[in-house]
Amino acid sequence: MTVMSETVARPFEQPAAVRSQVTVPLRFPDGFAATAEIMTFHGLADGKEHLLLALGAWEQALLDQGPERIAPLVRLHSECLTGDVFGSERCDCGPQLREAVEEIAAVGGFLLYLRQEGRGIGLYSKLDAYALQDTGLDTYEANVALGRGEDERDYGAAAQMLRALGTGPIRLLTNNPDKVGQLRALGVEVSEQVPTGVHLSAANRRYLAAKRSHTAHTIELPAETLPGEILPAEIIPTHDELLARVDALVPRLRERAAETEEIRRIPEASMAELKAAGVFQMLAPKAVGGFGMGLETYVEVVRRLAQGCVSTAWSVGHLVEHVWMLARWPQEAQDEVFANGPAPWLPPPAPLQGKQRRLPAGSPSRAAGASPPASCTPNGHSWPCSTATSACNAWSRCPILNSWTSGTPPACGGPEAMISALRISLSRRTAPWSGTSWRPRTIPGASSTRIRTFTSPWQRS
Repeated sequence: MTVMSETVARPFEQPAAVRSQVTVPLRFPDGFAATAEIMTFHGLADGKEHLLLALGAWEQALLDQGPERIAPLVRLHSECLTGDVFGSERCDCGPQLREAVEEIAAVGGFLLYLRQEGRGIGLYSKLDAYALQDTGLDTYEANVALGRGEDERDYGAAAQMLRALGTGPIRLLTNNPDKVGQLRALGVEVSEQVPTGVHLSAANRRYLAAKRSHTAHTIELPAETLPGEILPAEIIPTHDELLARVDALVPRLRERAAETEEIRRIPEASMAELKAAGVFQMLAPKAVGGFGMGLETYVEVVRRLAQGCVSTAWSVGHLVEHVWMLARWPQEAQDEVFANGPAPWLPPPAPLQGKQRRLPAGSPSRAAGASPPASCTPNGHSWPCSTATSACNAWSRCPILNSWTSGTPPACGGPEAMISALRISLSRRTAPWSGTSWRPRTIPGASSTRIRTFTSPWQRS
């Protein structure tokens, strides 16, 4: 009896064939234009509708393959609806797509547009991962928290597409070593890894840093700007760029407007988005890592935020203006309040006046009062100085509410805000203004160092 043996090819080794080819003119928002031959395929291993865009002198690039020839330039680009179509700044996908088309069109080659949204987990799951990233997880940790893989992409279909065109060696346009490794394991000869540009924004720095540290992407990022350091010029948005970020937030602020009014504060999701957009940095000095913008930008940002939620605009306006006020305090005060970054959230728009009573040793003090121009002191006397407290340490009530700003924090909810129980710890040394000197003064019986009192410049007379 004759025994027939047969080797069964793995799916990615099965041949694929070009199904159709159509010419498509391309034009990007910045005006760059190119012409692509878009090809579809039969027989792809994963059954997905991947596309191949042949760009530039691609036919000549195929004919010129050989030991002494330059291999065609190839980019494997995973689909990203939010970045490629909507211009999301949470990733660098849109700018990479734009860059790749221009680079490949100049020399001849192929862009493979792979339907692997969210590193293979799908669009909805990617958006769920975004929500987790807003809580502090990085892009890979968020996928795992959803029960998915850090990166579920498979490039078997890409190898089939390249073989269907008869490519030999290729130059791969990527910063991702996994793409190089997978293609080589699939039998594709990668003669050179060509790095892409680094498309950095304030919104995607953590994302790019995670790619660099977690999956060894060849990305060179500017050094992390620490508190007190000046941001690189390319990171600071222009007036129009910041307004564009704010416009993108408006629909989501509008969706959360009812929630804002109900809970009487800005929802955490909105605060995270406002912070990521750099809104709280706009009036902070460049010397402490802020954007150093002016009144025109500030007014227009608040006006546009109000189109989404008036309460949010009101509160954000105050928080931002307080940063502007802090930047006019004496340098010693600035060194302390900006020690942790360019956007400290200090809510009181005016100094407090009232009375304090001591609690048992080791307990924080309690204060009560209204907000005319003076500060609360342990002995009930008032000094002409401003008090800096942390937003998270204040419990307040406001005597005036209205239907369109009930979502504002009580300290910003009306012409007079009553602080009913402000939990503070007073520094043993404060610094009331005396003439032209910056002179520390001890407060009898004060405890710990959770609050500092400084004279504001407009109260020095």
